[in-house]
Amino acid sequence: MSRYHTLFNEINLVLKYDKSGKAKWRQVRVRILKRIVKDLITIKLLPPHWVHLNNEHILVLINHWRREKLTESTITTYLAAIRYFFKNAKVNNNIASNTALGVFRKYCRSKQ
Repeated sequence: MSRYHTLFNEINLVLKYDKSGKAKWRQVRVRILKRIVKDLITIKLLPPHWVHLNNEHILVLINHWRREKLTESTITTYLAAIRYFFKNAKVNNNIASNTALGVFRKYCRSKQ
């Protein structure tokens, strides 16, 4: 079995029985994680298991997403999906915070 299928199977095993949140967001999380796997294949940094994903992989992914012109809020959502997956998989993989990774969301203040 290839690394690609191994990572997909781990996504399905962990998130299949997760019933927290709306069904739409559960589907969105699965779709985001599968996109992350495809992006890891694109940049040729696919780890054998999710446990081996570290901050260097994340930094390269963030740079890849920025080259694809994804917004900072989209990147933040993707990082949140990764952290959620690690929390549900009970993996002690400490991914740095968004500010440590250089991801800053720009908030627009309304003029009142």
